[in-house]
Amino acid sequence: MCDSGSYRVFPFWGHEMSLTDRLTMIKERPTRPSFVWTERTAREVNEAQIVDLASVKNRLAGRARYTAPPDVQRIVFVDFCPGGVVVNRKDVGWIQQGICTFDHFSSEEQWETFQSIVVGDLIVMKRDLAISQTTRLYAHGRVVAWELDENRDRVLLVNWSYEQGQIEVPRICCDNMVKIQDIGEAEAAMPMSFWEWLAV
Repeated sequence: MCDSGSYRVFPFWGHEMSLTDRLTMIKERPTRPSFVWTERTAREVNEAQIVDLASVKNRLAGRARYTAPPDVQRIVFVDFCPGGVVVNRKDVGWIQQGICTFDHFSSEEQWETFQSIVVGDLIVMKRDLAISQTTRLYAHGRVVAWELDENRDRVLLVNWSYEQGQIEVPRICCDNMVKIQDIGEAEAAMPMSFWEWLAV
């Protein structure tokens, strides 16, 4: 899914960070910029023969418990139709199971973006509409935890709300499979109807 090179561009950092630098961050107090995809970093450390894998996993366990405080929480627009194919839609299963998963494995960049979602972020389920050049929003919910499935892929646990129905917004606001915006960006991009929809 992703290579294990010592350098990788991580969302919210905006620059390349070495494995050594990330290990230093792990020892510090958790912050959103220091949130590192636990399993991948552990694998890199093991391959570099710095310490054994079990030791690394124990040291990184606190990453899974990190919760973003309100001032750094993000709004995340997630497309629930892999490849844009309706028969692949995941929305019903997500809502029934209270989860959100990444199913667009052809995009490594989008995979990396999904890994940067943390507890406290607001997920908005969406589908782009090609004919009208708009995006339809279906449901929203907070990330309350995350876990790894049997394939060691990350699964977000979400308290979905969908009773408010659907709404259409300009597609330019959320034109990626996974689009993360801070509150300021969302306020500038989204119409008032969006915020009213969230408040229902």
